[in-house]
Amino acid sequence: MSGWRIAGLVCFAAALVEGWQGQTSAAVGMMVLAIGCAGVALARRPRTQTQRIAALSAEQLAAVPAEEQALATELYEKAQRDYLAVEQARHAVKDERLARALAALQPVSARIMGYLRQHPEKIALARKFIDYYQDRAAQLAAEYQELEATGLVTPQVEETKRHIREVVASFGQVYTASFEKLLTDKLLDVDAELKVMEQTLDAEGIERVPEAQTADEASPEEQAQAGEPAAAGAAQAAGEAVPPGGAPQTAGATPQAPQGAPWQRHPGCGRGRRLARRLPEERTVIPVPLEADVRRQRIVMSVLAILLGTFGAHKFFQGRIGMGILYMVFCGTGIPTIVGLCEGIRYATMPLERFYEKVYRPC
Repeated sequence: MSGWRIAGLVCFAAALVEGWQGQTSAAVGMMVLAIGCAGVALARRPRTQTQRIAALSAEQLAAVPAEEQALATELYEKAQRDYLAVEQARHAVKDERLARALAALQPVSARIMGYLRQHPEKIALARKFIDYYQDRAAQLAAEYQELEATGLVTPQVEETKRHIREVVASFGQVYTASFEKLLTDKLLDVDAELKVMEQTLDAEGIERVPEAQTADEASPEEQAQAGEPAAAGAAQAAGEAVPPGGAPQTAGATPQAPQGAPWQRHPGCGRGRRLARRLPEERTVIPVPLEADVRRQRIVMSVLAILLGTFGAHKFFQGRIGMGILYMVFCGTGIPTIVGLCEGIRYATMPLERFYEKVYRPC
């Protein structure tokens, strides 16, 4: 049993004794200490990676030849372990540039693992990605952490760090190419099917309509570009001056807002359209080995924040010891109770992907 658990039990026993003797204030104080020790123990509890590794079921392995099932299982579990290593490293490294480079790799890796889980027969094709590229990404991240831990700032150390960042940043293209390689057969099948359908349409005498053929289907930018030459020609015929970069302006006309201006009205639903433009290109993807743990942690943190948020139990569970102590210090004011209740409701209603990106902290 860890020291924090023992301290928590001692404080809990002392709270019972103080409560039995009628010392209410002392009993409350010891109970708060017991809850704090329990929170620290939960935050520091060991989480083995094997508990997060998702194994392939017998149904999934049925699609793999019998002689390749052991290899497919080994590769799939290794891919998850390396993913977890990279995920831990990107939160642990202090260099923001390397952390961003590692974070850019994770969505593609998660999609590859999700695809391999649905198509385990393709795992052998991903062997180079699993055994080499993702393995090297995890290894380079670990070596970078070791260099940071030394605290040395010499030209050779800085050059090695820079080289590691460049190599890791270039892995993004390799990850994408590896995923595309897995989809090669699927893409070929779709192309072949489309060619057959095109031949059928030609035999029926049906013409295929290209994209954005009519003016109504063209984008506003294309319509503006198409309309500029005609407007310029009409202005020259009428003897009007044409500005260098746009359509002529007549007297009393309201000047047009330039393309891309913040006040320009865009097609769509107003505010929803503007919000959509600010969404990130890559949506957060929760990898298979972490999904169950993320769901479990969201439930636990929601309950702790609602029931024991006064004492910062959810912060201790998250590993944010300083915030947990701050909650305990001000527990008598009632502010932590209100904040904890709001946080608990927020955790419970937050989309799982957002909880993973904003709240979840892997070990």
